[in-house]
Amino acid sequence: MEKEFENEFGKAYCKVNHLNGFNTLVLTWRGYTTKLQVETVMLWLETCVKQMPSDTIINDCSNILSIWGDSINWLSRIWVPKMTAMGLKQILHVSKANSFGFKIGEEMEKALNKQVNFSYFITREEAVQFLGENRPLTPSVTDPANEAKR
Repeated sequence: MEKEFENEFGKAYCKVNHLNGFNTLVLTWRGYTTKLQVETVMLWLETCVKQMPSDTIINDCSNILSIWGDSINWLSRIWVPKMTAMGLKQILHVSKANSFGFKIGEEMEKALNKQVNFSYFITREEAVQFLGENRPLTPSVTDPANEAKR
């Protein structure tokens, strides 16, 4: 599963992928984003999670050029409570130090007030490594080894 969101000028501002085996959605943000764009992606994620349950989001803000000041309140009060009811347990936030993405992470963590586990990483690779170290891969339904266990 992969979806790319574009602004009115045809520039991609967010790409969403499913990280196979981890029940994880990866959001890769780019450039400047508006409140409407953030909400569009997040509302699409709600429908996606209904079809493909995911308990973790990797929120990669490494290449973002805005601070989401007008989106954080909506995310914390409206969107995250809906997502936790659907099984969201953690957000792994990726950003460079002293960047717009880092500022987004600080503000989100404060606003979320422990509704979900929130962790910071410098690279997406570190976030994926963290996932691998902290839980086993979700077994594939078609894996013959798992079929034998049934």
